[in-house]
Amino acid sequence: MRYQSLVRQNGNIGTVSTLNLKRRLHRQCQGRHR
Repeated sequence: MRYQSLVRQNGNIGTVSTLNLKRRLHRQCQGRHR
């Protein structure tokens, strides 16, 4: 039970981190373009 919950939390954190990285890259691209 605990192991599964930890895996789920890790998966959620991974997705959130990737989304944040994509947002940062997108902002950088816009800043460079301008």
